Amino acid sequence: DTPVFMLSARDSLDNKLEGFDAGSDVFLVKPFAMIELVARVQVLAKRKSGEVKRLTLAYLNLDLAKRSA
Repeated sequence: DTPVFMLSARDSLDNKLEGFDAGSDVFLVKPFAMIELVARVQVLAKRKSGEVKRLTLAYLNLDLAKRSA
């Protein structure tokens, strides 16, 4: 149930398909606009029936309820 994001400099179709085959929900190629990343996080959070309230990656915590990072 945990959304998986892949952020990569690899931009070929094969790389993207490998990412999705590995279980990624989102594959963003660097450089990307931060607003696009935020929009994708919001969409996936809504799809997970509102259960996802916090996303964590290393030391980055996104609290969707408080709208803070």
